[in-house]
Amino acid sequence: MDVQNALMDLAFVFPVSLVVGYFCTRMLDMERPALFMAVVAASGFVLNLFRAGFAPPVKLLSGFAFDVLLPIAMSRGPLLKRVLVVSLMQVAIAADEIVGTMVWLLLTNAPSADYGAAREHFGAFVLMHAVHMVVLVALLACLEAALKRRRGETEAVPLGLFAGFPATQFALLIMAVFLGYYHYNDSVAYYAVCSFLMLAALAVDALFLRTLHERAKAQAEKERLAAVEARMNDCYEHYARVVDVGEKMAKFRHDARNQLQVVRALAESGDYDAACDHARALEALLKREGRTGDG
Repeated sequence: MDVQNALMDLAFVFPVSLVVGYFCTRMLDMERPALFMAVVAASGFVLNLFRAGFAPPVKLLSGFAFDVLLPIAMSRGPLLKRVLVVSLMQVAIAADEIVGTMVWLLLTNAPSADYGAAREHFGAFVLMHAVHMVVLVALLACLEAALKRRRGETEAVPLGLFAGFPATQFALLIMAVFLGYYHYNDSVAYYAVCSFLMLAALAVDALFLRTLHERAKAQAEKERLAAVEARMNDCYEHYARVVDVGEKMAKFRHDARNQLQVVRALAESGDYDAACDHARALEALLKREGRTGDG
């Protein structure tokens, strides 16, 4: 292990791992965020300690396991949603890597993965990583804001319609970057083309997120209208019952008034037995209507 190279990776690459891990806890539903950050810190420290001695394929595989598989495995929720968020994060990280590489090449025109060149142009190396960190935080913060805007509405979106797009986009972009890196060997022109493609990809992602939220908004509005319609139906049924009770009460008052007039007329004429019969009929009517009202 080359101590100087390991110290450079720990000083400049390891903080990036922590930043990415932190944003994973912000954008993913981590079951135990503190444990996830501890795993990120420990594994990131070990990887960067020995990273300088890794062959390029090993670096690629370890980065995939660390940046993609680990956050998906330690988060919870629908798998497609986790893949969606991690894929969008990786597109943003890849765009940041391209920007950082372009800054390095424009300042030094030296190989980007050469530790000797980094020590020779240490000022440019520090500036490149400063730009890299600022752009990374800005991109991930914007992505977090986009994903969390109207957070409650996104749950209604069938993520299967969307998750495959950023995952495929990420795979193609990473393939293009790494194949070009090995073939063109730090070509400024190639990285300029990659930078343009990354900007186009981020623009497409912005449109994608807008479509996601518009669909969620339409779904939420549809559910709101359905709830209003159900409430109006409940109100209509309630008012219908009130009208029905009102009509029955009006009929009851009419019948009771007629019975009272008959009782009064019979009593005034001296036919007390008939008056008592009608009074009992009126009493029965009152009891019957009383039971109906209680029901």
